[in-house]
Amino acid sequence: MSPDKSSRKRRERGGDLAPGPRARNPEHLVYLVCEGDATEYEYFTMINREFGALGFRLDFPPRHVRRNGLTPRQVVSHALSAAEKEVDAIWALFDRDQHMEIPAAFNDARGTPKVHIGFSNPSFDLWLLFHFQPYGPTTGGSSADVHGKLGSCPAFAGFGKRDKHITEARARVLADRVGDAVKNARAQVDTCSTGACSAKHGHASSCSPLDRDPSTDVYLLIESLRLVPLNR
Repeated sequence: MSPDKSSRKRRERGGDLAPGPRARNPEHLVYLVCEGDATEYEYFTMINREFGALGFRLDFPPRHVRRNGLTPRQVVSHALSAAEKEVDAIWALFDRDQHMEIPAAFNDARGTPKVHIGFSNPSFDLWLLFHFQPYGPTTGGSSADVHGKLGSCPAFAGFGKRDKHITEARARVLADRVGDAVKNARAQVDTCSTGACSAKHGHASSCSPLDRDPSTDVYLLIESLRLVPLNR
């Protein structure tokens, strides 16, 4: 299910994660605002580099905006402030972590069709783990558990609170497994403890974001970029 390697231009091994060449005339422009100040942006820089030639470009806020990270409501607030930008979509990515304002962040974004939410519970790192394997728990996910499992995955030894960077070695491994991450994330939605959600139909309106534990909607962003075949 991994993306076709022949359809993307691989960067040279040993290169850094600085933004690479962009598609000259991208068909799909996406503005991406994330809660974290490192992991998420480094991951999506990799997505730009590896797959941008397929006809899309992800743009990020300037460094002074994302420095030191944002709260979920700050993520949504910045996404809303960018709604007038000439882009096709705006994605606000944030995690459950210990934040108390998750429902309010969702409510802030309601009514703005251009803004989409990619919520991860417990954290974005679950999306990284999905590149390698499904996540066993159907309720009560924890970042510590996710980090423990990630630590045994190729190139991710030591990943955790003090090491959250997507290094060159990690980026190479992740790039080859994006399709697997989508498959595993979709399967996790199908196990929602409320019994009301499914990957095919999405989260039910009756399912509170706080009940989507564990899950991540980052796969919806990846599908919107047409990196993998849509599975409806």
